[in-house]
Amino acid sequence: MLNYNFCIFVLLFLFTISCNKTNLFIKKDLSSVKLTNVKLLKLNIPKDGYIYVNKGETIYSISNKYGLIPKNIIEANNLKQPFSLTKNQRLFLPYPLIHNVKIDDTIFSLSLQFAVNQSDIVELNNLKKPFELNEFQKIKIPLNKDYSVIGLTEKIKVSKKQILTKTNNIVKAPMFIWPAKGKLLKKFGPHSNGKQHNDGVDIEVNENDKVIASFDGKVAFVGSNIKSFGNMILIKHDKKWITAYSKVGKSLVTQGDLVKKGDIIASMEDNNILHFQIRKSRNPINPETLLN
Repeated sequence: MLNYNFCIFVLLFLFTISCNKTNLFIKKDLSSVKLTNVKLLKLNIPKDGYIYVNKGETIYSISNKYGLIPKNIIEANNLKQPFSLTKNQRLFLPYPLIHNVKIDDTIFSLSLQFAVNQSDIVELNNLKKPFELNEFQKIKIPLNKDYSVIGLTEKIKVSKKQILTKTNNIVKAPMFIWPAKGKLLKKFGPHSNGKQHNDGVDIEVNENDKVIASFDGKVAFVGSNIKSFGNMILIKHDKKWITAYSKVGKSLVTQGDLVKKGDIIASMEDNNILHFQIRKSRNPINPETLLN
């Protein structure tokens, strides 16, 4: 039996791709080129952003080496066509993931939001104690993920007080609705003689049934690269609340989409069991106490 224990996170920005490697050498205007099959963080970008060009390197090869888009390097260095580089030329590499600090952001909240280590944020940005952030401050987000901070690679121990119930601030919760109609196969709470804990509910649905958004929000994640959860959608409803819909057949939304309560977000396709979770901050909540 699977233990559905995970929490809020927002993954790395994905670079868009539009043309193949062969065409990169045909186009004269590299400012519009986007890379294909780039693996992020092949090399660490220096903290100050500056590198020195090696013999034979080009805008394309440097972009590919560091996982950047050529256009961004060209604009950051005010390069002109044909964008030729010389050995030992000093080049600035714009950092690919910058977060504009909001009023309630902290090092801890950013660590959870982006699934990165707090000390990595501090070190990358040369922050000093007490590590306070200012609104509108630009913070570099480490590209190296540390999923242990949000419990994806290790089990988070949750106390009974943390697992919210009807008597614990539920009146402040959004008016969630059921994401699909069906028989409740597995309820929230301990099972397998208390050896495992189900952090949500499993709903038996008909094949090709539609899955709907349980409340208004923004799609924070769509994908199937998280082990044990299959194809999954996360919707963030505010700074604390999030709903998760896993084992869906086909996603009908993409990351960043704004959805309304009741909007169709997925089709079950050949699957007939939907796993659904509601979390407040990092804590799982029994959906039956909130769903209308």
